[in-house]
Amino acid sequence: MPAKRVLVEIALSSNDLILGVKGASHPLGTYLKLGAPLALVTDDAGVSKSMLTPQGRKAVEERGLDHRTRQRTVRNSLEYCLVEPT
Repeated sequence: MPAKRVLVEIALSSNDLILGVKGASHPLGTYLKLGAPLALVTDDAGVSKSMLTPQGRKAVEERGLDHRTRQRTVRNSLEYCLVEPT
């Protein structure tokens, strides 16, 4: 994923509510260990009523993301939406 610049979008609340995947069973830690570029995202606001700030809080509080990693997820959100396809 890093070599091909494939972004992994993580919707923590949606994964929890819809799939029942949360905490240590969520693959977020695996993606981080593999060096995959990540972005925290929300699901359809009309369905889950999720917003981006609580996703960041959830990542920090429940998954232990440090400040630098959290900053990187935000930067990835911007960087990957503006990158021209190759």
